[in-house]
Amino acid sequence: MYKFSSHHCFRNQIPLAVLPCFNALELHVIPPHVPCTGSRYRIFTQLGNLVGLRQGDQGTKECRYFENVGEALEAYTALYDQHLYSLTRVESTLSQKIGSDKMQMTACSSFEDSAISLEVANLIDSIWNEATGSLTDILAVPVDSIKLEDVEKAEAILLLLRKSLDADEGFSAINKLSDEFFSVIPHKNRGRGITSRHLIAQKQDLCQLIKDMVSIDESTNWSTRSSVYGKYRALKTHIECLKHDSSEFRTIQELVSASETGPSKIDVLNVFSIHRPVEEGSFSHDIGNKTLLFHSSKLTNFVGILLRGLLMPKIVVDDFGGQRSDAGMLGSGIYFASSASTSAKYSAPGSKGTRLMLVNEVALGSIKEFRTFSMELTSPPRGYNSCHGLMSTEDEPSEFKDDEYAIYSGNQQKIRYLVEFVLPGDKVLPRDDISLDSGFSDYEIEDVPEDTSVDLTDVMSVVDPLTKVEAGLKGTGDKPIPLQSVHIRARLLDLAAQVIVFQAYKNTSTTPIEAKYVFPLDDMAAVCGFEAFINGKHIVGEVKEKEQAHKEYREAISQGHGAYLMDEETPDVFTVSVGNLPPGAQVFIKITYVTELMVDREHICFSLPGSVAPWTRDKALEEVTQTDVDTVTIDDNLPKELYDVSVEMSVEMPFEIRSLESPSHVIRTKRTATKAVVLLERGQPLGDGFQLLIGLAEIHVPRMWVERHVSKPDSQACMLTFYPEFEAETPPEVEVVFLLDLSCSMKGSPFEEAKKILLMCLSHMKKDWTFNILVFGSISSQ
Repeated sequence: MYKFSSHHCFRNQIPLAVLPCFNALELHVIPPHVPCTGSRYRIFTQLGNLVGLRQGDQGTKECRYFENVGEALEAYTALYDQHLYSLTRVESTLSQKIGSDKMQMTACSSFEDSAISLEVANLIDSIWNEATGSLTDILAVPVDSIKLEDVEKAEAILLLLRKSLDADEGFSAINKLSDEFFSVIPHKNRGRGITSRHLIAQKQDLCQLIKDMVSIDESTNWSTRSSVYGKYRALKTHIECLKHDSSEFRTIQELVSASETGPSKIDVLNVFSIHRPVEEGSFSHDIGNKTLLFHSSKLTNFVGILLRGLLMPKIVVDDFGGQRSDAGMLGSGIYFASSASTSAKYSAPGSKGTRLMLVNEVALGSIKEFRTFSMELTSPPRGYNSCHGLMSTEDEPSEFKDDEYAIYSGNQQKIRYLVEFVLPGDKVLPRDDISLDSGFSDYEIEDVPEDTSVDLTDVMSVVDPLTKVEAGLKGTGDKPIPLQSVHIRARLLDLAAQVIVFQAYKNTSTTPIEAKYVFPLDDMAAVCGFEAFINGKHIVGEVKEKEQAHKEYREAISQGHGAYLMDEETPDVFTVSVGNLPPGAQVFIKITYVTELMVDREHICFSLPGSVAPWTRDKALEEVTQTDVDTVTIDDNLPKELYDVSVEMSVEMPFEIRSLESPSHVIRTKRTATKAVVLLERGQPLGDGFQLLIGLAEIHVPRMWVERHVSKPDSQACMLTFYPEFEAETPPEVEVVFLLDLSCSMKGSPFEEAKKILLMCLSHMKKDWTFNILVFGSISSQ
């Protein structure tokens, strides 16, 4: 009934002649939705020593009960401070025998320093090697170099491939998508491309395997030499090998034997009891008709299965591989078999010759029976909890060759057992037993550097690099090319704006120049058009992949042609390589971008950076894109010209425009109720930037704009604007909660930087504010 709210464990530092003592402190609570007639809060404590604990002495256990949360938290804080005065708080689990029954179950789920049998160690090592070996054979790059975003992009490409195959779009479209997939997930041997649903299913399995290994390797810090204990803890699954003379082993062995239907005899080698705490917590106990069913897969998939359980399929295809003849015939669900022989069809022997099969407890509930395929199902029919494809018999024919069950919610199943078996013809190879030496002693405490202070001087005194940026078109050596004029035209529509920037430059030197222009953008903007005019020649920009664009640019330069390259260097900077500028060349650049406008209280804010100047350009200017044209120095003695600047804007709003003002410049306006035209008075430089504030009536009212496509009358785009209004008062007491990631990926400099950020935040807090710091990794603490 009670649930964990917080828990801590303390111990002494084990000086000589002193017993290693411990003290456990836990706060339990009955959730508000659970009826309770007694005390809803309790504090559990346990005091003892580790030597006595090993001999069966569990020390002193006490429980304190409280009626309200305030009293419970006050008592918990007092006990925490009392223990911290004489003991040291520890994060690792000292023993699974410490704590309440709830705590011991949680310790079991965290598997810190759990003792595992030789059979379990061999199993973990085997499935780990199968998964990593499979990826090494397929991928052209290390798996740790592939980001999760890349895998998600690859999965989206596979979905497009399936749609292309369904629509019979032809070889060229399918080949283009295949090339895109292999560019995201590089392969050693890509074959002829992804041209069938069977290959799509294989690549989908590959993507899932990569995601599983990326997730699990986070816990082992990407170490291929990680101990078997580290791999075991990373799975977050309790695994126990059943003794062959135990009743539980015989029960599963008889279940497999009694369910066999084919001629192949299944030889059970080992049975492992599986406990996944996350499945226990989410299992649908309210659905009845629970039974044990079988599910099997390739050995390469079992690391992921033990890590995250069975997943609903993302792509339904005609053939998932193996010998399955009616895959997916009950729609998009998780499939089980009542016969071990049926499930064994989808298994495959590993490198050592053995196979694996799951025995799951499945809550079937009310079952809808089918004798014909129903591939469109994504959920059971109304009134049912699962579906059953009935096996064809002489008396009652069916489209299903075997009995199969499908559920459409992962919460209706949980893994109970894992069976290691072989089929006739499988050649089992001997394997060396894995070493169980974890390399850790019972009382080892992680070394902590003596100097734990954090120096903030390097981050507290940082100068904003944007203040050092100069505007304009640049040649090699960071020499400016004179800017002659800037003209800006903008259209503001509610919280969106389209901005067109015209800039004119002139090469006043006597030799060709290879120049670059760096264009700034805030994080809310995106470029949608680029044009360049050089000595009467008109170039229109085209959006391409970055590497392809760089390749074509270098080829054009090498052939002596003028070339123009626009590139996103960072999210807030676009670079335009303008190629060879002949002597005296006039350069006109036109860039169009769209941006989202900010809202400040009752005003919509539109802004332009000073002189439409880039904020960061160093990286872009250092990049070498060609070596054919000599770099020349632009005359430093050129007089500074007075720039010709103009800004014109049209404004269209959904409600009445109450005010139009610019805190930075003098403007002229002409307006109706909902529309306006704004002009910048001539002779004013942009300086540090231009800003326009638009006061709008009913700014908090939701609205939607609909725009019809110019050439496609049936195609429309919609923009929904929602700026909520909250009536909130400043709280009398402020508490700030910080979350700090302590997982393996934060080791080294990332963790040091995170500590600096945290301390900077604390330095800006008011003195009367309270705070708490929650840290998380494989476990969490506060």
